[in-house]
Amino acid sequence: MATLVAMAGSDASAAEWARRGPQKYAATVPAVYDLWQDPQERYNLFMNSFTEKTWMMVLFNKDTSDLMKTYEANPPRKLQSETYTGPMQIERFRKIDKIKSLLKKKGIDLNELKD
Repeated sequence: MATLVAMAGSDASAAEWARRGPQKYAATVPAVYDLWQDPQERYNLFMNSFTEKTWMMVLFNKDTSDLMKTYEANPPRKLQSETYTGPMQIERFRKIDKIKSLLKKKGIDLNELKD
């Protein structure tokens, strides 16, 4: 059995596999190339360093969901009002409270403004 050593840019299929016997091509996705970006067809779009490792995400999904459940049960820190997404924020509340106290000192009654 002869050893096939595929070089980048060669016509051999799956160039990133250095050792295979003849007639051992077993890819499930055909080689797809972006001819505008790679006219020499050296870079297979589906077999880059990211997509070769996507099978590991199946293993990490359960562990990640378990970890997120622990964050819900035991938050890493107390909830802070600065992260509250409602209409009132701490800075705005403090400014309004300061304005109320200044108006009260000047004798202006805000209860008259209520509908």
